[in-house]
Amino acid sequence: MEHLAGTIEGRVVVCEPLIEALPPQLRKHGNISLKTADEARNEADIVVFLVAHRQFKRLDPKTLLGKVVVDSCGLMAGD
Repeated sequence: MEHLAGTIEGRVVVCEPLIEALPPQLRKHGNISLKTADEARNEADIVVFLVAHRQFKRLDPKTLLGKVVVDSCGLMAGD
């Protein structure tokens, strides 16, 4: 992620419910910010789910309409 942060021109909004602050190696990049699930969803054009955290399971899929969604953990597939 650190290498990517140094090469990407856009903003990267991170939502990781299990941390309270970004690690120092990511904090130093001005284009990365840590947000809540709702904030990240509202700000993002592209949403990437890497882990099926409980907070993400609670998101209404309708709120993701119009966004590019990459779901690597089957979160949007339902039960």
